[in-house]
Amino acid sequence: MKRLRVRGAYLWLMTAVETTEDLMDAFNSSADMVISPYHVSRSDAILKDIMDVSDSFIPAVYVKNGLGIRRNGRGSDVESILDELMDMNYFRICVVDTDMSLTGRQWESIADMCPSAIPFPGIRYAPAPAQFENRAYHVAFRRPLR
Repeated sequence: MKRLRVRGAYLWLMTAVETTEDLMDAFNSSADMVISPYHVSRSDAILKDIMDVSDSFIPAVYVKNGLGIRRNGRGSDVESILDELMDMNYFRICVVDTDMSLTGRQWESIADMCPSAIPFPGIRYAPAPAQFENRAYHVAFRRPLR
């Protein structure tokens, strides 16, 4: 991970975090921030524990066919998942639109209810919605790092 660092830039790692221990392991990789899919966390209680342990964790709501993915694999209204995460004091939340199915109106609603949300377009090089101050982008390396 140290070879991925760019001077003056933060290193954000996206990985699966099921438990608080997983989060500690992720931070051992020298990441500044850790993003993890909301639906892989074991429970809301664990997400609350993670919030108590670190403010450098960002839950990610994955979206498919315009619906957020819950732990049971079922789709749900994205805004209701964001509401639940904000009730746990998460305000920096990544929204990963895996199939570009969120409408402009849905993005506006997300921006209104959670201005610090971080949109992550699911398709490489797709523009992120303009109303957000932060955005996440895909990074791909053409050759392996040594």
